[in-house]
Amino acid sequence: MKTKFISIIKEKLLSQSKLLSGKSAGLTTAEYAVVTIAATTFAGVLIVVVKSGAVQNILQNLVETALSVF
Repeated sequence: MKTKFISIIKEKLLSQSKLLSGKSAGLTTAEYAVVTIAATTFAGVLIVVVKSGAVQNILQNLVETALSVF
């Protein structure tokens, strides 16, 4: 699933770069929608990862270490 998600994002980014390098300098409304959906999906995946126990432990240790310096 992770690999499929990354390949979809890569495909969208490549299509956007091709569009911008061509005659059209801006994105159409449909393309904005696709990019918005991709960004929202990425944010959702990021939230799931950050809420995982392992990542929370790492972040907690990082904050505790930073606060112990003071």
